[in-house]
Amino acid sequence: MAQATETPAAIKYERIDTYKEWQAKQKIPLVTGFFVEDLNKVPVEPWDLKGVPCSFVVLDGTGGVNDGYVCEIPPKSKTKTQKHLYEEMVYVTKGYGATTVWQKDGKKHTFEWGPGSLFAVPINAYYQHFNASGTESARYFAVTNSCFMMNLFHNVDFIFNNDYPFLDRFDPADDNYFSGNGEVTGRLFMTTNLSRTPTPSIWLTTASAARAAPT
Repeated sequence: MAQATETPAAIKYERIDTYKEWQAKQKIPLVTGFFVEDLNKVPVEPWDLKGVPCSFVVLDGTGGVNDGYVCEIPPKSKTKTQKHLYEEMVYVTKGYGATTVWQKDGKKHTFEWGPGSLFAVPINAYYQHFNASGTESARYFAVTNSCFMMNLFHNVDFIFNNDYPFLDRFDPADDNYFSGNGEVTGRLFMTTNLSRTPTPSIWLTTASAARAAPT
């Protein structure tokens, strides 16, 4: 007759954190704590994934749901082409440039940005950021849910090399996708609401729309 050698309470389960394993391999700085006083002063180092200097920002209390990173694009430079199976929201802290977004074999959409611009990168769409200045660097802060997605699937290759196009989230045939007129579904913004010059009225409009949305 088989007998248990250990009680359930004595068994130690080791949690697999695919995100932290991947993060450690990126070889760029990691900023932690409760807040960042000045995003433009966060130290950055070359990140092979982006092709430009970056730094991770993982604040206390995020609970493995979201993370962030600071990215600095040198003068006359651009990031590598990206595509990933996680959400990303970008806030420009300094500099001027442009971003091109497209689906595989689809029309490319390009929009310009500057300090204070806020936009979302459509999930799993191709994109690339460009610095428009030849003398000054551009910098942005991005918030993502990459940690959640990596620890959900435990497969980094699936996150970065999945070819499924989310056309319901970003249809390349829609010429107004990056016009700044996002669509609200329930309490969530399902399409990009590009804001180039955020003002208190914009934040008020956004908050009011969220409160007014039906449950």
